[in-house]
Amino acid sequence: MPETETERIIREAYEKETGSMKDVFEAIKPLNEGKKRGDETRIKMEDIKNWFKNNREKLQAPKKQNTNSYVAPGPGHELQIDLFHYYYKQPYRQKVKPDQPDKGPRLKINRAEVRATTAVAPYGLMAIDVFTKKMHVVPLKLNQGKDWREAIEEIFNVLGVPKMIYTDNDSSIKETSVQNYLKRKNVTSVITRQHASFAERAIRYLKNRLSDKLELKRFKDGAPESYWTKHYQEAVDYYNNRHVQDTTNMKPVEAEKPENEFDVKTNLEINARHRRRNPELEVGDVVRSFRKKKVGEKERAGDYAPGQKRVTEITKSLGQTFYKLDDEEKPYVRADIALIKKRGERKYDYLDDFDQDKEEEEEHKQAKTVPKKVNDARNIKIDEDDREVDIPKGKTKTILESLVSISKMNKKAQEDFWYPKPEQSKKTKDPPRNQKGGSSGSGIPRDPKTGRAL
Repeated sequence: MPETETERIIREAYEKETGSMKDVFEAIKPLNEGKKRGDETRIKMEDIKNWFKNNREKLQAPKKQNTNSYVAPGPGHELQIDLFHYYYKQPYRQKVKPDQPDKGPRLKINRAEVRATTAVAPYGLMAIDVFTKKMHVVPLKLNQGKDWREAIEEIFNVLGVPKMIYTDNDSSIKETSVQNYLKRKNVTSVITRQHASFAERAIRYLKNRLSDKLELKRFKDGAPESYWTKHYQEAVDYYNNRHVQDTTNMKPVEAEKPENEFDVKTNLEINARHRRRNPELEVGDVVRSFRKKKVGEKERAGDYAPGQKRVTEITKSLGQTFYKLDDEEKPYVRADIALIKKRGERKYDYLDDFDQDKEEEEEHKQAKTVPKKVNDARNIKIDEDDREVDIPKGKTKTILESLVSISKMNKKAQEDFWYPKPEQSKKTKDPPRNQKGGSSGSGIPRDPKTGRAL
């Protein structure tokens, strides 16, 4: 069906706003001025709802997680950075790394040539200030250390140089060129083994806005007008200048003003969630570290790496507590490790099915080789955890010999040994009742043949 005039006006308003139905309605309001309710050219909210229903796909709501919130001390304190891919209606991208031959020299990659010949950047680097919620996006043609360093430099020019950046465990952030650049800027790099939640939420917002716009039929798959790099800046500007955040109750451009810092901090603390309580850790505690699941890994695979480690050092910096584990250069944050047992205790807080460490195994083997002697096997008391307690001293007989002698008893003797019956008190017996002839102890006369009372 050809597009009507009403649909054309709504589509143009939507492409300009790339927002909700309310934003489109506010943009169309000036066109409805002077038109009465009965006028057919007047665009109603119902027309906008029908257009959204026919031209947009609904997205599922994200699942809520039982996590804690992080509130930064102020603006410019922490930036969260994360890499994302965008493929919807984008041109097919050739493989950057060629298949290596089985024999002969390995094929080299000319990265400068790849950057020059790539039509549209398949990657993007998202950065967001966790206090003001202001974001910035830099498209990347390659996921290499050089591209990250140039992108981070642009991010610092726009959002300012923070005290720390928070990223996931991406290999590019560990590149020497990136780490040296951060050291020159006196920026602390914190790497989590999980996810940068603020950056990932901003990425989801950006992708939703781009997908909503590119869903329109006039955007062909792989066509130049469908390149996401031509439309992402509109979504970023709308988010920074017009989108009111639920947690700060104001726009990011307003939240970064010094006079609004107290109000932003108050709103963040009010909306913060504290649903999970982690026990305090000390040096020497046994823990397990979180691991990132591989692509396509089954649900039954655990979230924590196999084996166990000990906490060797605890430091505090920039309002965060960091934990160093055995043979680990980068420290962990508290959310990336789970406590197995406290130092010197045998109680396990989280994981019951873990292998004991070598020290405990040695102690267990030594305890088995030393026979424990008791006075009698019946004096052995077993508690709920099947541990031997209250072993008396005196005439000795080993537990093993006692158990062997008990095993030779028959079943009834074993039951009487392990579960002795309580002694019954002696009671006076009633005189036997004379059922044939005579009378019972009560003196009632009875028939000698039947025994019935006369």
